[in-house]
Amino acid sequence: MALSHAWMECRPRTQLIIDGTVLLFAASRLDAVRMAWSLLGVAATAGILWAWHRPGRYTGY
Repeated sequence: MALSHAWMECRPRTQLIIDGTVLLFAASRLDAVRMAWSLLGVAATAGILWAWHRPGRYTGY
């Protein structure tokens, strides 16, 4: 339970790291316009997670 709770506390940061890693690998294959759209998508996803995430929201009870 404690490990699960710790995971949920850092979930937005973890999501941003995963998205950033995917973008780094994709940078070699995408043109500038598609890379810009991808960066915008990452920023939007991270912003939504940051704004809506609340500790204890995902505990299941």
